[in-house]
Amino acid sequence: LLHRFYNTVFSGDHSMLTEKQWLIVWVCLVTVAVSALFAWLAYSVGQDANFDFYNYPFYNAYSFLNDRFWFDIQAAQRQNYFNPFPDIPFYWLTQEFDSTVASMAYAVVQAWHAPAVFILSFVLLRSQSVRLPIALLVSVLITAVAVLAPLNFRLVGTLTGDTTTAMLVIAGLACFAMAMSQTAAGQDRVIKQWMFGFAGLLVGLGVGLKLTNGPFAVALVACGFL
Repeated sequence: LLHRFYNTVFSGDHSMLTEKQWLIVWVCLVTVAVSALFAWLAYSVGQDANFDFYNYPFYNAYSFLNDRFWFDIQAAQRQNYFNPFPDIPFYWLTQEFDSTVASMAYAVVQAWHAPAVFILSFVLLRSQSVRLPIALLVSVLITAVAVLAPLNFRLVGTLTGDTTTAMLVIAGLACFAMAMSQTAAGQDRVIKQWMFGFAGLLVGLGVGLKLTNGPFAVALVACGFL
C-alpha cells in the first residue's frame, strides 16, 4: 500500500485519485494535524495572561452580554469599542466550562488558517502549471512555515483575534485565487462571479471582526481591477 501510494504521488501516475480528491485528502491531513498540535499547545501553556486579555477582550464580551456598554464608559479604554463577537465564545466557554477548555477550543479554530494557507499555496502553484505532486509538497512546506512562525505560536489559544480571523482572510484570498486561476478558466462565468463574491464576503467578515485586517480588503479590491 505504501509502495502504491509513493508511486502514485511521485511517479506522475495520478489515476488512483483525481486532483480534487488529492487536495481534499491533504487538506484534511493538514487540518487534523495542526488542530491537534494547537490544542496540545494551548493545554500545555495554560490560560492566556497577556495585557490585552486583562484589558478588553474578556471584558468586552461580558459588557455586551450583560448590557454594560452604556454604563461602564471606556472601562477598557478605546478598545471598549472593538467588535465583541470574536470574544463571546471564549467568555461563554469559560463560564460553562473553564479557561483551559476555552483556550483549546480557540486553538483549534486558529489552526484552521493552516488548511487555508495550504489551499491558497496549492492554487497559486497549480495556476503556474507546477506538477501536482510538487505543488502538494511545496504547499505543505509553505503551510509548515506559516504554522511554525514564532508569533503564530505565541498567539495560540489567546484572545488577540489575529489568527482567529486570519482564517477568513486567507480563505477569501484562496477563493479569489481560484476564481482568477487557469483551473477556473473553463468554468461558467456565473460560478466565477460567485467565487469572487464569496471571497469578498470572507475577507469582509475578517475585517468586521478585526479592523487590522482592513489593508487586506483594500488590497483584494485593488487586485480585482488589475
